[in-house]
Amino acid sequence: MCFDYDDYPEFVDEVLVQKSRKDHKCDDCGDTITTGSKYMAVFGKWDGEVESFKVCRKCHYHRELIAKYEIDEGCPQHTAYCGYGGTELMDHVTQTTGWQEVPEWFDFQEFDKWPKEEEQCQDH
Repeated sequence: MCFDYDDYPEFVDEVLVQKSRKDHKCDDCGDTITTGSKYMAVFGKWDGEVESFKVCRKCHYHRELIAKYEIDEGCPQHTAYCGYGGTELMDHVTQTTGWQEVPEWFDFQEFDKWPKEEEQCQDH
């Protein structure tokens, strides 16, 4: 199931916030992003509307995991990522990969920058 949207964003910027100054709510799952933790801040323009999202480590990991799954299934990279906010990520995780524990080595990197499987088991 590739994510083929009617209108792709005019622009999108993702910034890894190294240390949250206060508690935030993840716009994908609703969990609390606690003070002092990392999160992905996303800012962009979709359908003429400027929006911003805060994404926790768990949801960013699963968005990358889904993109990897979709590309492995034959989707072009530009259609492999699900949108931000709402229930799209949660619905798709439930239908495909299932919620998985986020590995210790994961630090918000894109899936193509992940360590090879044999390296993932080593202590970092």
